[in-house]
Amino acid sequence: MKTVYIKHLLVTLSTILCAFVQLESIAQDLAGDDAESNHVACDSGDSRACSMLGDAYFSSNGVKQDILRASDLYQKACDGGDARGCYRLGYLYFDGKGVAQDQVKASKLFRKACDEDYFDGCLKLGQAYFFGEGVKQDYFKSAKLYRKTCEGGEAVGCLNLGNAYATGNGVIKNQVKANELYLNSCDNGIVGACFNLAEAHAYGNGVTQDQVKANALYLRSCNGGISSGCFNLGDVYYNGKGVERDIPKAKAFFGKACGLRHQAGCTNYGLLHEDGH
Repeated sequence: MKTVYIKHLLVTLSTILCAFVQLESIAQDLAGDDAESNHVACDSGDSRACSMLGDAYFSSNGVKQDILRASDLYQKACDGGDARGCYRLGYLYFDGKGVAQDQVKASKLFRKACDEDYFDGCLKLGQAYFFGEGVKQDYFKSAKLYRKTCEGGEAVGCLNLGNAYATGNGVIKNQVKANELYLNSCDNGIVGACFNLAEAHAYGNGVTQDQVKANALYLRSCNGGISSGCFNLGDVYYNGKGVERDIPKAKAFFGKACGLRHQAGCTNYGLLHEDGH
């Protein structure tokens, strides 16, 4: 029988930047929002209505798509004091949608939103400082912004702050603290944090090594669409780590990982298939 090459994905906590879970999409579903009533309210000086109307034009919800018009409305909302409008406009400048791409201007808009405690703005500004996008790279400022969002109840901020503690970027490295933040974030539905915590339990990083707990967390991450969680479960069942060895289950998890575009998952699935499993 052929030996299946199990290339275990050694995703260290310093490289788990799937931790930067996608922020609130600008093209969200706006079902229930009446574009016409927002027109009237916006014209009457309601900044929030201008922001919502900008969303309608961005995503063609009740009106013909017009991203330039959306950017004008977000600007009007931001000028009127709506932090959400500042954040939306910042995202347009960050991606260069409807306006000329300008990450410096985007970061200023994210800061304006963050200063009003609009936490998506704080998260995006924290990411900008982490990568040096429109601002000078500064891990300390990045971690400070993630702390603000985490303490404000945003689970993604806790995940990113956990990464900072795991890597020592902007804070003193502390894996125990990182795991506490991952647990908070995982319990609040952020599956990337579940994966990071699974890795900690699997390797005994800051916690007592516990493969059974790791497997349960890998499953949560896999069910949430984290390809590495599915791949690692394939490895778990192939090698019998904390479970009874089960090749069909291993193949199924490798297949799921492959479906999520995990190349090693595709390789192992193919090898098991060729071996008659």
